[in-house]
Amino acid sequence: MARRIEVEFRDEKPGFRLVEEEFEAEPSEGVESLGVVPVAQSDDVLDVLSEGYRIGEEECLAESLTPIVARLEEVGFCDGMSTALTEVEAVIGASKLSPASRLRVRANAVEFLEGRMRPSDFITDVVERHYEGESVRETVVARPGERLAIDQP
Repeated sequence: MARRIEVEFRDEKPGFRLVEEEFEAEPSEGVESLGVVPVAQSDDVLDVLSEGYRIGEEECLAESLTPIVARLEEVGFCDGMSTALTEVEAVIGASKLSPASRLRVRANAVEFLEGRMRPSDFITDVVERHYEGESVRETVVARPGERLAIDQP
Protein backbone atom coordinates (compact mmCIF):
# COMPACT_ATOMS: atom_id res chain seq x y z
CA MET A 1 0.00 0.00 0.00
CA ALA A 2 1.19 3.50 -0.78
CA ARG A 3 -0.06 6.82 0.52
CA ARG A 4 0.30 10.11 -1.28
CA ILE A 5 -1.09 13.63 -1.36
CA GLU A 6 -2.74 14.81 -4.54
CA VAL A 7 -3.32 18.48 -5.39
CA GLU A 8 -6.31 19.67 -7.37
CA PHE A 9 -6.95 23.29 -8.27
CA ARG A 10 -10.54 24.50 -7.95
CA ASP A 11 -11.32 28.14 -8.72
CA GLU A 12 -7.59 28.87 -8.64
CA LYS A 13 -7.35 27.54 -5.06
CA PRO A 14 -5.54 24.32 -4.25
CA GLY A 15 -7.38 21.40 -2.70
CA PHE A 16 -5.44 18.54 -1.14
CA ARG A 17 -6.37 14.86 -0.89
CA LEU A 18 -4.66 12.09 0.99
CA VAL A 19 -5.15 8.86 -0.94
CA GLU A 20 -4.13 5.24 -0.41
CA GLU A 21 -3.38 2.93 -3.29
CA GLU A 22 -3.31 -0.84 -2.87
CA PHE A 23 -1.10 -2.98 -5.05
CA GLU A 24 -1.05 -6.66 -5.86
CA ALA A 25 2.15 -8.36 -6.94
CA GLU A 26 1.94 -11.43 -9.14
CA PRO A 27 5.17 -13.19 -10.12
CA SER A 28 4.08 -13.68 -13.72
CA GLU A 29 2.17 -10.41 -14.24
CA GLY A 30 4.16 -7.90 -12.18
CA VAL A 31 2.64 -5.24 -9.94
CA GLU A 32 -0.97 -4.22 -10.47
CA SER A 33 -2.88 -1.38 -8.81
CA LEU A 34 -6.09 -2.42 -7.06
CA GLY A 35 -7.42 1.12 -6.91
CA VAL A 36 -7.11 4.45 -5.16
CA VAL A 37 -9.09 5.21 -1.98
CA PRO A 38 -9.41 8.80 -0.73
CA VAL A 39 -8.66 9.07 3.00
CA ALA A 40 -8.78 12.80 3.78
CA GLN A 41 -9.50 16.00 1.94
CA SER A 42 -8.92 19.64 2.87
CA ASP A 43 -8.03 23.06 1.55
CA ASP A 44 -5.14 23.14 4.03
CA VAL A 45 -2.20 20.86 3.32
CA LEU A 46 -1.32 20.68 7.04
CA ASP A 47 -4.66 19.00 7.79
CA VAL A 48 -3.96 16.34 5.19
CA LEU A 49 -0.36 15.89 6.34
CA SER A 50 -1.34 15.53 9.99
CA GLU A 51 -3.98 12.94 9.07
CA GLY A 52 -1.34 11.00 7.14
CA TYR A 53 1.07 11.10 10.08
CA ARG A 54 -1.69 10.06 12.49
CA ILE A 55 -2.56 7.04 10.34
CA GLY A 56 1.12 6.13 10.06
CA GLU A 57 1.60 6.35 13.83
CA GLU A 58 -1.47 4.19 14.43
CA GLU A 59 -0.12 1.53 12.07
CA CYS A 60 3.34 1.64 13.65
CA LEU A 61 1.90 1.38 17.16
CA ALA A 62 -0.28 -1.56 16.13
CA GLU A 63 2.80 -3.35 14.75
CA SER A 64 4.69 -2.67 18.00
CA LEU A 65 1.85 -3.94 20.22
CA THR A 66 1.13 -7.13 18.26
CA PRO A 67 4.18 -9.13 19.48
CA ILE A 68 3.56 -8.02 23.08
CA VAL A 69 0.00 -9.33 22.98
CA ALA A 70 1.14 -12.55 21.27
CA ARG A 71 3.74 -13.18 24.02
CA LEU A 72 1.13 -12.48 26.69
CA GLU A 73 -1.22 -15.04 25.14
CA GLU A 74 1.59 -17.64 25.03
CA VAL A 75 2.74 -17.12 28.63
CA GLY A 76 -0.71 -16.63 30.10
CA PHE A 77 -2.43 -13.56 31.40
CA CYS A 78 -1.72 -14.25 35.07
CA ASP A 79 2.01 -14.84 34.62
CA GLY A 80 2.84 -12.27 31.95
CA MET A 81 0.62 -9.29 32.74
CA SER A 82 3.18 -7.18 34.62
CA THR A 83 5.86 -7.70 31.96
CA ALA A 84 3.43 -6.97 29.14
CA LEU A 85 2.18 -3.85 30.91
CA THR A 86 5.75 -2.57 31.34
CA GLU A 87 6.46 -3.21 27.64
CA VAL A 88 3.26 -1.43 26.54
CA GLU A 89 4.08 1.57 28.73
CA ALA A 90 7.57 1.72 27.20
CA VAL A 91 6.20 1.54 23.64
CA ILE A 92 3.68 4.34 24.17
CA GLY A 93 6.07 6.56 26.15
CA ALA A 94 4.09 6.64 29.38
CA SER A 95 7.14 7.77 31.37
CA LYS A 96 6.96 11.18 29.66
CA LEU A 97 3.42 11.83 30.89
CA SER A 98 2.22 13.52 34.04
CA PRO A 99 1.33 11.21 36.96
CA ALA A 100 -2.42 11.61 36.36
CA SER A 101 -2.09 10.85 32.64
CA ARG A 102 0.20 7.92 33.41
CA LEU A 103 -2.50 6.40 35.64
CA ARG A 104 -5.13 6.80 32.89
CA VAL A 105 -2.78 5.24 30.34
CA ARG A 106 -1.99 2.36 32.70
CA ALA A 107 -5.70 1.71 33.31
CA ASN A 108 -6.38 1.76 29.56
CA ALA A 109 -3.41 -0.53 28.91
CA VAL A 110 -4.68 -3.05 31.46
CA GLU A 111 -8.14 -2.98 29.86
CA PHE A 112 -6.54 -3.45 26.43
CA LEU A 113 -4.34 -6.34 27.56
CA GLU A 114 -7.25 -8.05 29.32
CA GLY A 115 -9.37 -7.75 26.18
CA ARG A 116 -11.90 -5.32 27.64
CA MET A 117 -10.84 -2.54 25.24
CA ARG A 118 -10.63 -2.94 21.48
CA PRO A 119 -7.11 -2.53 20.11
CA SER A 120 -8.25 0.17 17.68
CA ASP A 121 -9.75 2.22 20.54
CA PHE A 122 -6.59 1.90 22.63
CA ILE A 123 -4.34 2.88 19.72
CA THR A 124 -6.55 5.85 18.81
CA ASP A 125 -6.51 7.08 22.42
CA VAL A 126 -2.73 6.85 22.60
CA VAL A 127 -2.19 8.70 19.31
CA GLU A 128 -4.74 11.40 20.18
CA ARG A 129 -3.08 11.90 23.56
CA HIS A 130 0.24 12.25 21.75
CA TYR A 131 -1.13 14.95 19.43
CA GLU A 132 -3.01 16.82 22.13
CA GLY A 133 -0.09 16.81 24.55
CA GLU A 134 -0.32 17.72 28.18
CA SER A 135 -2.53 20.64 29.00
CA VAL A 136 -0.94 23.21 31.23
CA ARG A 137 -2.96 24.11 34.30
CA GLU A 138 -2.31 26.87 36.74
CA THR A 139 -3.98 27.22 40.10
CA VAL A 140 -4.19 30.58 41.78
CA VAL A 141 -4.92 30.56 45.49
CA ALA A 142 -5.84 33.69 47.41
CA ARG A 143 -5.37 33.70 51.15
CA PRO A 144 -6.72 36.74 52.97
CA GLY A 145 -4.31 38.34 55.39
CA GLU A 146 -1.12 37.16 53.67
CA ARG A 147 1.05 39.41 51.61
CA LEU A 148 4.32 38.63 49.88
CA ALA A 149 6.61 41.59 49.34
CA ILE A 150 9.83 41.18 47.40
CA ASP A 151 12.56 43.85 47.58
CA GLN A 152 10.28 46.36 49.30
CA PRO A 153 11.05 48.12 52.62
